[in-house]
Amino acid sequence: MMKKYFLWIFFALFSVACTNPAKENLELSPWLSSGTSSENSLRNSPPDNSPEERILNLSKMIEVTLENNPKIKSSRYHWQGVIEKYPQVVTLPDPNVMYSYFLENTETRVGPQKHAVKFTQKIPFPSKLFLRGKIVKKEAQVAHLGYERVIRDVIAEVQKSFYELLYIERALEITKKNEDLLGHLTKVSAVEHSEEKTILADVMKAQSQLSQLGYDHIRLEELRRVEVGQLNALMDRAQSASLQIKDFSYPARQNLPDFPAIHQFALQKNQEVLASQVEIDKADTRLSLAFQEYFPDLYVGFNWVQIDRNIGNLNFSDDGQDTFALTFGIDVPLWLGKRNARVRESRFEIKRAQSFKKDLENQLAAKIKKIYYKASNARRLVELYQKNLIPQARRTMEISENWYRDGKGNLLGVLETQSVWLNFSLSLARAQSDYAQGLVELARLSGGDLPYDSQNRSQNGSQNRSQNGSQTLEGEKQ
Repeated sequence: MMKKYFLWIFFALFSVACTNPAKENLELSPWLSSGTSSENSLRNSPPDNSPEERILNLSKMIEVTLENNPKIKSSRYHWQGVIEKYPQVVTLPDPNVMYSYFLENTETRVGPQKHAVKFTQKIPFPSKLFLRGKIVKKEAQVAHLGYERVIRDVIAEVQKSFYELLYIERALEITKKNEDLLGHLTKVSAVEHSEEKTILADVMKAQSQLSQLGYDHIRLEELRRVEVGQLNALMDRAQSASLQIKDFSYPARQNLPDFPAIHQFALQKNQEVLASQVEIDKADTRLSLAFQEYFPDLYVGFNWVQIDRNIGNLNFSDDGQDTFALTFGIDVPLWLGKRNARVRESRFEIKRAQSFKKDLENQLAAKIKKIYYKASNARRLVELYQKNLIPQARRTMEISENWYRDGKGNLLGVLETQSVWLNFSLSLARAQSDYAQGLVELARLSGGDLPYDSQNRSQNGSQNRSQNGSQTLEGEKQ
């Protein structure tokens, strides 16, 4: 009867020990799912290499990039891999089973021992498994923020490459118009030179400018192929794939938010800053775990010894009966030096993480200020060229052409005014692209959005949810 009680007590203890102490946390953690529905749809989407997908706008480019970009996939797999660490650290260690065969039977009162089986299970101090699981949760949060950061950076690369391509397209258009106009003027000047109405220097000036425009046209075509290749790489398309873009447009935005607003928004949303705070929390959890190492781990076990029943004399009722035993043990935290060192290491790690976060915030402020200045300056240049310089250059060019036709001016004056107008037009296109790229970079540093973009998206999302019940990702990007 006593043996049955021992067996019952042992199996009850073993059942409690094998219960996963972090199961509830696992079930209540939404980040432990294998992926959201949008991620699953991205994962199952086919590559975008079909001919009908060649005509793209910026929104479609971002959608294709999110579906196919290998860097985004790699970061998502890394995040999902970190999640799988959780069940590894919150589960009890594997039990230990040992078998013994007695080469020389040990005689006991109930008979000689023949075989022995020992089962042992280590049970860490109760809070250790919880803290180890908490550390993995923090690592998963860092990995998820890294995943968001990769998406943010890749989308920013697509946008900046698109606006660079937009500048190239505008420059090609302006250069082509000037080539046609200058080609016509060159032919006219050649005829007038034969009639001694124009000097040779003006004719040579026109021809040299036409050659320069031809070189610029070739250079811009090559730059266009480079940017198309960059976009194809980001969308995981073949480098030879053609790319036709429609809906070329710059962001319709008049004013930038002030620097303090962008800075404060970035401190709250920037993925690197958020990840640094999670690292501080993780280091603090490691310190708590280091203190738990001062407490011993528990061992529970069960022993069974088989008694040889092939004995001649059975003088007592329990002769030849197997023996059973429950065992309990603990680790003795004897070497305190290494535990003290682990605590000191954890405290230094907390200070390191805090200093790293502070440096990130300082560098973030400096980068935002630098990009903010460039974007503001580009915006001022856009207004200057649109409102003053280009209209003045256009009027001057028209007057110079009229004087040349009326015989009051010369070809050199027409060429000079046309060159000024060309440079101003190219500078306007460059400033527009610089401003758009500056906004993209500011949004990247701010976690993917600027303050008013975030507010507008939240307001639009609330309106659409009230009307339609949902809002698509593409609508948000637009």
